Parts: sequence; C-alpha cells; structure tokens
Amino acid sequence: MAAAVLAFTACKKDKSEERPYKGNVCDYAPYTNGSSFTFYNITSTGDTTIYTLEGKGDSLLNGQAWLVMQEQSSGEKTLFRCGNGDYEQLADYSGFPGGPADPVRNVYLRESMNLGGSWTETILVDLPVFGKVNLTLTNTIMQKGTSKTVLGQRFENVIGVRTDFSVPPILPAETLFTRYFAKGVGMIQVDTEQDTAVIFSYSIPQ
Repeated sequence: MAAAVLAFTACKKDKSEERPYKGNVCDYAPYTNGSSFTFYNITSTGDTTIYTLEGKGDSLLNGQAWLVMQEQSSGEKTLFRCGNGDYEQLADYSGFPGGPADPVRNVYLRESMNLGGSWTETILVDLPVFGKVNLTLTNTIMQKGTSKTVLGQRFENVIGVRTDFSVPPILPAETLFTRYFAKGVGMIQVDTEQDTAVIFSYSIPQ
C-alpha cells in the first residue's frame, strides 16, 4: 500500500477539533483542513495504484497540535507538524524486525540544512540473537533549491532527502527511501527499491 511506503502512521488522538488547523504554516508542508493530494504508486513490476491523502483538521497529542492527513480509501491517518524549519511525523517502524509497536516521532526534513548535510536519529529494536540494539536512521539532503519534473509538471525549490538505516556494526547502511518536497506543495515523490509514488494532482485551500 502506498501509504505504508511513506512510512507514516496513525496515532490515537487525545482530542480532535473541527476547526481548521492553524499551526502548520511551513512552506514544505502547507497541509490544511480540506487539502488533498493524489499520488500514482508504481511498483517495480509495473503495477499502478492511485491513492489520495486529505487534510482532516488537527489533533492534540500530549498537548501538541498535529495535522491529520487521511488516506481516502483505507481511512489510514497520518500525523504531521512543523516549526522552526523542522518537519516532524509519527512514523511506523513496526515492519522492521523487532521494531517498536508504537509510532515513533522523528524529523523527516530540515529546511535550513545545507546540501550534503545530514542528521541522525535512533530507534531501539529487538533483534534475534543480538537482543536490543539501536537502529540508526541517517537523513541526508541530496537535492536543495533546484527544480524537479514529476509527470510533466515542473516543481521549483525542491528539497530531496535520502533516508538510510543501519545497525552498526551488525547491519551496514541501506537506503530506506528517498523523498522529494516542493515549496508550497509538500511531498511530490518518494522512491524505494520496490516502488515509486509520484504526485498527480493536489488542491490546497487558501
């Protein structure tokens, strides 16, 4: 499922509000109540599916406001927030062997980071034989401020972020996915070894 490829997940809400979300005003995540983003997901075998993410207002989690995005057909929800140039998500790493069952909060984009710059985060996983070890996620800015064409549409001021995972010294670094974010639009493409999701259309209410 393309929503799983994005490595985003739902989380139980403390409180849900009907009012439009006001806190998320960042350029690379202009997600608002009523916004929608439709993607083509193309697998390595050529199979294609279409899915749409829709803005569904905000949610309070531990006293912090998060924007709720919901996948139209499955109803799966994803949570985002941003501030001071950092973009956060609640990500599902339960698919990793021994990965945590609950969503993990992590920074998926740093707008002020220079080209080639990187940051790391760790997640505790429980591996057979080795026991509890730290899974390291390394995010690297591999495109900054240039254009990218997706399905014939040219996007400007694009930031590309490659996310690698490793368990030193047990597991060398491997690429989890590479994501591209366009200013004023948000995510426009995500690539993995198995498939690619590309934005087809979007609507962002002003």
